[in-house]
Parts: sequence; C-alpha cells; structure tokens
Amino acid sequence: MLSGGEKQFIAVSRLFSKKFGLLIFDEPSSALDPFAKERLNQMIFDRSNDTTSILISHAKTDITPWLSSKFINCRFSPLAKNIFIYYVFDRWCTEDKILFQQRMELLPESYDLLFKGDIISLFKQMLDLGWYVHGGYNEQCIPGKSSYQNRYYEHDYLLIGYDEDAKHFISVGYLANSKFQRYAIPYECMKNSLATLKAPKINCNFWKYNDGDTFEMNNIRLVTELEDYLNSTTSYSIYKNDKVWGIDAIKSVGNELAATCKSDNYIDHRYTLGVYEHKKFMANRIEFLLKNEYLKDSDFLNVANEILKLSQTTHLLGVKYEFTKSESISTSINELYDRMIALEKDYLRGVLLELKK
Repeated sequence: MLSGGEKQFIAVSRLFSKKFGLLIFDEPSSALDPFAKERLNQMIFDRSNDTTSILISHAKTDITPWLSSKFINCRFSPLAKNIFIYYVFDRWCTEDKILFQQRMELLPESYDLLFKGDIISLFKQMLDLGWYVHGGYNEQCIPGKSSYQNRYYEHDYLLIGYDEDAKHFISVGYLANSKFQRYAIPYECMKNSLATLKAPKINCNFWKYNDGDTFEMNNIRLVTELEDYLNSTTSYSIYKNDKVWGIDAIKSVGNELAATCKSDNYIDHRYTLGVYEHKKFMANRIEFLLKNEYLKDSDFLNVANEILKLSQTTHLLGVKYEFTKSESISTSINELYDRMIALEKDYLRGVLLELKK
C-alpha cells in the first residue's frame, strides 16, 4: 500500500505526462515531512521546464530560527569564481524567524500576458503586505553594480521596500565598491533587468516572517545536516553539481586563500569572513544545545570557540597579506586550516554521538 506522500508524488508526476500552459500548485506538500517536501517541490521545478508554474505554500518551515538563517552545511563552487556559500535567503533580514514562502515561475512569453508588463505593481503590492521579494535579474541594468552598462550578468536580488515618490525599490547587497549596503533600484531599471534575462524562466520568491510561530526543536534535521557536513556531501538535490560540500568546502577556501597569496592575486575577503561567520554560528548552536540540555559535554563549546579564533586568525592573515605580500603567510594559512578542520571533525563526531542517544 502506498503512503500518503507516495500518492502525492505520483499525482504530481501524472500532471507532467500532459502539456499545460500554466500549472498552479496550492500546498502540494502540506502533508509531507520536511525532506519529502523539499524533494517534491524540487521535482515540480525540475519538470516544469516548458510550463509556467506557480507554487503556493503557506506552510511553516520546521527549521528552528537559530538553524534557519545559516546552513550548518556549506558549499564551495570552483566553477563559479570559487564562491563559498553557507546561508539561505533570509540572510539579509534583521531577525531570524520562521518564514512563509510563495514561489512563482514564469515563462518569458507569459510575462506580458499575466501581468501586462506591470510586474512592478505586483512587487509593490507584495511589499505592502509585508513580503520580501527575491529572484534573479540582469545586473547590467542596475545602477551601482559592477556590471552596469558593461556586460550581461545574471544574479540574485532582494527587495525590502520601495519609495513611491522617488520611483525606486530599496534593495540590499554588494555594489561595485564591494560593500554590502542598501541601494536604490529605479522601477524602470528593475523592469528592464527582468525583461532582459536570458534564463528559461523568470523566478520570483516571496518571503514573509511568521511572528506568531513557536519554537520547535528538529533533532532529525540537525543530525542530518551535521552528518552531511562531516561527510562533505548533501542530502538535497539542489545545487549538487560542480560543488564541494561541508568540511571539504572549508578546506577548499583555505587552499584558495593560500594559493592566492602565492600568486599575488586579489583576495576576496568576503569568503574568509564567511568561514569565520560559519564558525561563529556553529559555536552559537553548540551553546544553545548545551543550554537546553541536548548536549552534556561543556568542552564542546570550548573547542568550537577555539575553532572560531582560528578562523578569525586566517581571515586576518589574508588581510595582512594585502599589506606585506609575505609568502610565508600562505604556509601559515594552510597550517591553521588543517588544525581547524582536524578539531572540527573530532568534536562534531562527539556532538553527533550525544544527539543520537
């Protein structure tokens, strides 16, 4: 006999056996466990290449606030300018709370048909209702970006508000000066950045905080994330290709930093700072687990804080290299990363053992 989740997977799969111009999914994964939800939603996105799909979900995520804003796991992307990533979309927001989400995917030919070209009004309405707007756009159309009027470059955006008098959205992110900041996107620039996308679909995500939610610990998710991190893998199908995961991703950042010091190239300090932040949040998690008696061994926190200091030192060494150009810094960075990884492997295995008891 099939389970309820299996029946839902089959029902959705049957939809894609026929050709539709538009598919609307209203709570398609409402009765599924967290991992099945993610698998089903990803299946919908993967199989709707030639169809405009709208996915509506008001289900609360079951990831706790302290876990939802930063991944335990992380990834390093050699084919994408050696980018190190460890966050989810609410990284830019001021508070970490459980979210509501709605997602919309449009074929380019549906853009004018569904919204008469006035997607700006849709974004403003969603912002008025308390939603953040996230998706992909062409930075060639965005003033202040390094690609502005220079080259086509598809990247993420996040809209947090708008100024009707000035006729612009308020966004946050990195500009050409490499600083993370608020900046304005004129309505027409935003519209053009979406209209000139070369992607097969226009993706829009709407995120909203659920202020009324209560905290629930998800030990299964926590254990899975930690195991993935230690085994340098991921349990999720999203972004698997051409990525280095977990502990190996941390090591890759160290190798890249050391190699950059030897080659006298520009060091992107955002990624070494990202490793520091990753360790800071890991120490915060250990402190939380000890405080709430999910863990007993207080030495776990001492080791987590030692790793935090090592990651801070490696970041500062990268900054120091910019001034001194000393080749010996490369060796020091490799040694510190090796020490950091050895400590983390050892103590996180102990954490897993206690969480599984």
